[in-house]
Amino acid sequence: MLIKIKMFQQLDRRKNLSISVIIPSYNCANYLVKTLTSIAKQDYRPHEVIIIDGDSRDATKAVADLYAQLMPIIFISEPDKGQLDAVQKGVRMATGDVLYWINADDAVMPGTFERIFKAFADDPSVEIVYGDNYWFEESSRCFGVANSVKHLTFWDQFLFYGQMQVESFFWRRELSEKALPFDTSLRVYTDYSFFLPIRYDAKCKWIPHRLGAFRVHPEQMSTVNRALGDKERELVKQRMRERLCISDDDFRLLQKKHRLNYLIKHKLITKAISAMRYAGRKMTGDYFRKRMTRYFYDEWLKPPTEIADRSRCIASQNK
Repeated sequence: MLIKIKMFQQLDRRKNLSISVIIPSYNCANYLVKTLTSIAKQDYRPHEVIIIDGDSRDATKAVADLYAQLMPIIFISEPDKGQLDAVQKGVRMATGDVLYWINADDAVMPGTFERIFKAFADDPSVEIVYGDNYWFEESSRCFGVANSVKHLTFWDQFLFYGQMQVESFFWRRELSEKALPFDTSLRVYTDYSFFLPIRYDAKCKWIPHRLGAFRVHPEQMSTVNRALGDKERELVKQRMRERLCISDDDFRLLQKKHRLNYLIKHKLITKAISAMRYAGRKMTGDYFRKRMTRYFYDEWLKPPTEIADRSRCIASQNK
């Protein structure tokens, strides 16, 4: 009887925890097919998938309509001020308990939603759950492991910098107010401007899984607008300093105090781990990486059978 009660409580807890997926999009129909495929294949169904499109001229709407038969999709297409404007609209529309921002060219890894819901359900006081990620370059079928963000604290990000990927980051909806309104003029450090304010003073939990995959391609915003990078990063830090009432001098003192710790954690240890991973790949003939690469491209990103033919038709029309 006790076991049945516990099982019922677990099911009830899962039932009451919902996720809203927010996807900013602009002329990404061919990429969006893979992104939505990786969401549709999750064992745990999302509460809603909100696609905020910047008035695309390709087949983005056709792709969204195609996947609407597999999961609840809300599609909005209108001119906007860029990626952060689209994300901001999605955040304000979302009704789920947990929010998730994934770009229209990236992918969710198998079992991610199930793991995320378990992490939030196991500890209701947790506000942010995040993990590590992969990177991939589809045209060459490259697939790799990104550095772990397990030890990347708010202060590491604020004082120096460390890249967290949105496709591996989930947060409770009420935290969004800490980052709103977004600066919609940003083009490169959009995620950085979002992570800093919502991570500050929030209870975070890292889980030992690679939750998403970041696509590398020439058209991505960080490549197209690379010249803006340094300026935008410093602007985000300056705004965070002002929010925390930290002067420029105090900021530099904090950097000096924490620099050695940062270098050890995120430079020396990271390089050591990368070296060990490389040695392991050499010893095994890169067996595990090759197997994962085949699965990722040949199975995981392959659209469900019932819509595969229509997806190919849309992709061919979009070329």
